[in-house]
Amino acid sequence: MWIRSDSVALPLAALCVLFGTLANAHHSFSAQYDANRPATIEGMVTKYEWHNPHVYFYMDVVDDTGEVTEWELEMANTAVLQRAGWNRNTLKAGDRVRVEGALARDNSPLLNVRTVVSIDNGEKLF
Repeated sequence: MWIRSDSVALPLAALCVLFGTLANAHHSFSAQYDANRPATIEGMVTKYEWHNPHVYFYMDVVDDTGEVTEWELEMANTAVLQRAGWNRNTLKAGDRVRVEGALARDNSPLLNVRTVVSIDNGEKLF
């Protein structure tokens, strides 16, 4: 049985791109983060992205010299966070939080979140 290449090529290419993107979008914790390098940072939330496969938020962190660094903070997926009481409105730009988590292996300003605490009222959010 012969299959015409023009009838298969486009759908096959689309599937390769889709599955390649999905596979790349999710990653192993240990490939990106080091559980033996815990860190605690404080700052102001600048952006909150509620989507799968992971929820992210960003915050400006001021170091001892006054330099501001934007940190990217990765959380679990939306289903896990919803079970913990979170929703797309839990954080907003301007919120001040203290975050504990594991640092990225490549020393970039990226943290995998374990806990989030409001600086303003001390409430543990996650």
